[in-house]
Amino acid sequence: MLMERQIVQAERGGLARKLRRWGTLGSLALTGLVNGGWHHLDGKAGNLQHIEPALESIQRIDNQLNIVSFNVHGRAYSRSTELVKLFEGNDLDALLLQEVRQNDVEPLSAAFYNKHLVYVLADGKQDAASGGLGNMIITSQRPEEISTRSFSGNSLGDTILRSARGIANDVKKQLSGEGGGLRNFRAGLQEDRAAVAVTIKARVRDELKDIRIITSHISPSHQSSHQRQFPQLMDYVKENTKDNQVTVVCADLNVRPDKVQPEMEPLGYSTKRTGPTSLTTGKVIDYCYHNHDKGNVWTLRAPHSDHYPVAAELLFPRPVYDRRSRAE
Repeated sequence: MLMERQIVQAERGGLARKLRRWGTLGSLALTGLVNGGWHHLDGKAGNLQHIEPALESIQRIDNQLNIVSFNVHGRAYSRSTELVKLFEGNDLDALLLQEVRQNDVEPLSAAFYNKHLVYVLADGKQDAASGGLGNMIITSQRPEEISTRSFSGNSLGDTILRSARGIANDVKKQLSGEGGGLRNFRAGLQEDRAAVAVTIKARVRDELKDIRIITSHISPSHQSSHQRQFPQLMDYVKENTKDNQVTVVCADLNVRPDKVQPEMEPLGYSTKRTGPTSLTTGKVIDYCYHNHDKGNVWTLRAPHSDHYPVAAELLFPRPVYDRRSRAE
């Protein structure tokens, strides 16, 4: 009986220590947030990096444009070998990545030593230890007319409220033995988003034509910030859409197709019906839209994170003297 009481007291003491530890961590995090950390990290959103290739490769520009868009869920560098195979194995002209850690940008440039990497930081608060998360465009061609747009998240007050609730959930999970660190607390910070656009070339008959490529990742549809970010992204797409210029928009929009189609169609964009892109929900939330009359869009089953990649292929008229396809 005495031993049982000692065990119970020890367990309660362990729970109390866990509670104090996680409560203290949460309090320190909130204190840092209020005392200037928010402004420091928030001010980095929208920062642009363009890394030139260490070794210029011979560029082949033909009548076919191949693009893959992939939310790597913060694991770009650890899967760099797979990503290089994805690029080379699918003969890509551009690889678009979402949720790329800023600290992974330089190491990725070594893996893609003969490619251009364009990176925009979306949110310095989310995954702050790794410099934050952002979006990247990797291309063999030199990207031109690079532009970015930041989409603001929640206010400081709203973030503190969400983070406080997150801390409470994190403490419960720790006490129940589920673990997970400060996952729910960090969820209260992952609000700012960004988009990046570049221009590359495709051969249309005997001419090289500009092709505009846009990628982005916005907040989940259940968050209030999504209601602001989605219209802002549509405005950015509209600004980057020109008459007689093909534009491709590939993004993790975190919303179902019937909400996206009515916004993209009036701008002249279309896509193909794909399979689910989210492994978590089994729904379509990642898209590739384009305003070209000859194109195909589908999902890839490998590699994958908590998302499946989305592929797009656009075909343009070949020169009259050239009847070969890229496959030949």
